[in-house]
Amino acid sequence: MQWHEWYGQFRSAIDSGSMSNDVKLTYLKTLVTGKAKCAIAEFAYCGEMYEDALATLKRKFGQPQTVVCAYLEKLGKYPPVKMHNSESLIKYSEVISSIVGVFRSLGYDHDLKSASLVNQAISKLPPNLKESWHFHTVKSKLEKPTFVNFSSWLQDRAEAHDRMQHGILNFKTSETSSSKPKTANAKNFVVSSSKEKPDTAPNACPMCKQKHHLYQCSAFKAKTATDRAKFAASIKYCFSCLNGEHSFRDCSRGFKCAQKDCKSSHHTLLHGAEKVFPKKNSPKKPEQSKDDQEKRSSQNHSSVTESTTSLAKLSGLLPIIEVVASSPSGKSKR
Repeated sequence: MQWHEWYGQFRSAIDSGSMSNDVKLTYLKTLVTGKAKCAIAEFAYCGEMYEDALATLKRKFGQPQTVVCAYLEKLGKYPPVKMHNSESLIKYSEVISSIVGVFRSLGYDHDLKSASLVNQAISKLPPNLKESWHFHTVKSKLEKPTFVNFSSWLQDRAEAHDRMQHGILNFKTSETSSSKPKTANAKNFVVSSSKEKPDTAPNACPMCKQKHHLYQCSAFKAKTATDRAKFAASIKYCFSCLNGEHSFRDCSRGFKCAQKDCKSSHHTLLHGAEKVFPKKNSPKKPEQSKDDQEKRSSQNHSSVTESTTSLAKLSGLLPIIEVVASSPSGKSKR
């Protein structure tokens, strides 16, 4: 089935070359497979056998009638073209073009005018393309359309579908790249970007202004761990990945310190650094002045006196005194 194309390439590259027959036979036995290889297996690697080996291949696979019948059989078994399917139409157009090329090269030009061959090719088209073909024959006034006319018309349709296919693909690509999420805040955008592109091209280093990441900077590495942590904190860089696109809390890369026996989430370059962020202490209560303390103490004393006076009148076996205890904060308890 592929003999015609193969032989044309072999003849131009090997057979017509100035090399010896020994080399040509070596190429011949190397460049064939399957049934063709078995057909010349009996010929030894001897230059005198080259012409006989090539003639054997021509006799078994290069007979024009055999090649033409093989192409006709392929057309008969070819599946119908799917409607509105560009890929199916393009492949069918390539088959029709190859038939035209082989028939012309083998001298079967008269068969390309066969009405039965044209009708067989038309039968593989879907209804919409059949209508388009017959409309073309009417408009072009083709009373006896040939297989060549059909091939030329089909090539135009295939080229149009190919352009349309690429146009739709380019449109979808540009549409996808230009579209943005409608409800996406800055935090979500940074997290998703870091997941999809963890190793984006670095911007200028914030320390030396060179084109590399901060953790790659030799000047940054030369500092102590504490100084590195202070610098990263001053420029609001993430302590986990040393990236300025997000904070430590929003980091989704899951980096761990590489130091032995350290499983913390800080960057390895920050291992052993002192804490650069002070702990947030609970707000202290305002101190009371000395006058306020004396005033509150006198109030507590008077309340105790009043309670003692009011309860002294009560009769009983044992005197009971009610005591009111007050704390400096103002809370009291009886």
